[in-house]
Amino acid sequence: RSGLPEGGGFLGAEAEIVPEFDEEAAERYVRGLADLELLFAPGTDWAYSDMGYNILGDMIAKVSGLSFEAYAQQHIFTPLGMAQTTFLLAEVPTTTLALPHALDENGEMASTGIQPYTRPLAPSDTLFSSVIDMSRLAIASLNHGELDGVRILSAESWQQMWTVQTETWFGDLLDYLAPEYAYGWYWGDVAGQPVVHHPGTELGYQNIFLLAPEENLAVITMGNALASDEDFFYAMAIGQEVLKALLGAQPTETAATELPVPRFEPSECKYPVLADTDAEVIDFYPYDRIHGPSDTLYTSVVDLSRMAMPHLNRGTLDDLQILPAAAYDEMWTPLSETGWAEWFGPTWTSYGLGWLMGEDGGHMVYNHTGADSGYQSHILVVPDADLAIVAMVNVFDRDEGSFHAYALADEVMKMLLGMESE
Repeated sequence: RSGLPEGGGFLGAEAEIVPEFDEEAAERYVRGLADLELLFAPGTDWAYSDMGYNILGDMIAKVSGLSFEAYAQQHIFTPLGMAQTTFLLAEVPTTTLALPHALDENGEMASTGIQPYTRPLAPSDTLFSSVIDMSRLAIASLNHGELDGVRILSAESWQQMWTVQTETWFGDLLDYLAPEYAYGWYWGDVAGQPVVHHPGTELGYQNIFLLAPEENLAVITMGNALASDEDFFYAMAIGQEVLKALLGAQPTETAATELPVPRFEPSECKYPVLADTDAEVIDFYPYDRIHGPSDTLYTSVVDLSRMAMPHLNRGTLDDLQILPAAAYDEMWTPLSETGWAEWFGPTWTSYGLGWLMGEDGGHMVYNHTGADSGYQSHILVVPDADLAIVAMVNVFDRDEGSFHAYALADEVMKMLLGMESE
């Protein structure tokens, strides 16, 4: 509503990132804007500005007496139990930091060797988090500011924050995903459902935080690669397609056809991806110790992802060999035909030692799926693409006989590898 300084253009229009780490960096940044002129009179036009959010961050520091990073930690991250989230690079464990990637001069995806961090840009650009933590923020957002009995913002303030203030430049572009803007949030449409979201991009990273409030659904996509055209959001494309799958909608074509790396194509599920989300909670817990080896593993997506990663390195993770490399020659050797390919696709053609396997789209794919009353999980590994996908859901429609976790993992694999469903 207040206009924008000259140079405060769309999505990351900072001319140069100069690394700064001290407490006074934000104030120096704001004072350095003093001679800039507004692009337009306040209230007469709209443009997205990283610069505006960075100014707001310093205002929060001045009003609260805390640094912007400390204020966010005390009033948002800690109350919501977001233990893996910070705006400060120094607080991020190097063992969990996903390195940024972009296309090199040969058109190959490679690490940039540069972490795009400087403290004055924290409010607009430098949030470090995990899918688990962002999921907690998503649940709080769907609850209009409340999670586990803790409220970080009044429901009235949340409603005001989500109230549309203006139209954007995008209109029907981006598949109608962002034609309107509220306070920091875009409003749009996915498969006929109103969605509210915020995407982001920086050198070597992309993400989207996508909510469908009426359906109580959230999709979070985080990627550590930047496409050849930084105005193209592959994270947005993935988020839209996953949400369409969750909504049971027919996927539509994406705008990724001209993108060399990475490339994402839509695909169509042959069976339900998700059971009725209004299903009743079962009145028993499917646990007994006898079935421990086959059924009762309790874990998180983060830990299950770490369990999947050694299979991409033939048994090695963080320089620790947990299984001899030669064991994979036995474990991943087909021992018998399953007869399931007709129903579940080519990646369920054969069975080895604990793994379903088969070729799809020129890739050998290895799967392990699990289901019990009220639960499903799936690990999918594509070694030649250095790709592992895990899916966990706490619903199981035995009458439908659908493996929802597998369906979702298979659908994401096809999008990431540019494959089409049959």
